[in-house]
Amino acid sequence: MEIILSGDIVNSTNVKPQVYLSILEKWIIKHSKDQQYSIYRGDSFQLVVAQPAKALSVIIELKSALKRIKTLDVKLAIGLGGIDFKNAITSKSNGTAFIRSGRALDAIENKKQNIILSSDHPLDTYMNSNLKLAGILMDSWSINSAETVYEALINPKVNQTQLGQLLGIKQATASRRLERAYWTEIQELILLFEQFYKDVSHGAID
Repeated sequence: MEIILSGDIVNSTNVKPQVYLSILEKWIIKHSKDQQYSIYRGDSFQLVVAQPAKALSVIIELKSALKRIKTLDVKLAIGLGGIDFKNAITSKSNGTAFIRSGRALDAIENKKQNIILSSDHPLDTYMNSNLKLAGILMDSWSINSAETVYEALINPKVNQTQLGQLLGIKQATASRRLERAYWTEIQELILLFEQFYKDVSHGAID
């Protein structure tokens, strides 16, 4: 089962395009499968995720990267399913994963949450409830919190002392920032998503 991420950068007009595009392009090249992605309208994008089970971690990496810049954020829809046709331009590809991702992004405003998923599986309701609550926590991040989470995600093997060194702060400060960012709970949710992906994939009909 593949995962398609569709998203929009929030408040992109508040900064110069090169500010968020440099973050987005680096992230999307790193995490897209066989470079299957597209960036359109300047601040919208879509990609096939290289490691589907890690999709939530991939999303949080982008969210934390963007929230290091004042006012920037992202809305993301996760579509799980099959891919019937692949094109070098991802927007011209097709399949249930693309359809679900696109429809979920269209509906995201009415759901009042910034991260939403669709697999047409009964477990979606439970996972979306967790994503909504997590989104509320992540939306409250300060720039310092976002920066610390970002470094922790891209350097998963470092301890808090090393994390502090990367950020130029003391270990105790890094620890407090992670606590305020709900890092422990975010890690638990990432693991929960990985299990959700396995459960939904096991029962997939696509």
